Amino acid sequence: MYRKIEGMKTSELIHYIVVIFIPTGIAIGLLFWLKNLLEDVGTKITGIWANSDQTFRVLIYDIDSSLQGDVIWANSENQRILGRSVLQNVRLKFALFGNGHYICPFTRREYSFRLRRLSKESLQLYMTDVEGKVVANETWNLVS
Repeated sequence: MYRKIEGMKTSELIHYIVVIFIPTGIAIGLLFWLKNLLEDVGTKITGIWANSDQTFRVLIYDIDSSLQGDVIWANSENQRILGRSVLQNVRLKFALFGNGHYICPFTRREYSFRLRRLSKESLQLYMTDVEGKVVANETWNLVS
């Protein structure tokens, strides 16, 4: 009879391990996978993007998990804006949304903005004033 009780304790321990540790391990694995997936989203936004009216193109690049963007091409009337930083400290959230600072290359006014990814090849930027009201929005398309 003593051996039967000891056997039950061993089976209870195995049951405990199966019920607690395996789902916990799976949950931790999923969290690491999700974290890496969200970090990869930033690399999918990196590239060259054209603004709505095709007057300039911005190279978006990643520095320490924060996206930055500089004007690398401008049409003949806007050559003076080449090299200007237009996106700063953009942080992505939930693979489709982000926020950061936008500096208009023409007026040099700074705005907070929200970013929404419309598709793999287009972004929507919503610039807001200090009160959080949307003052402008633009759709950018991926060039390369």
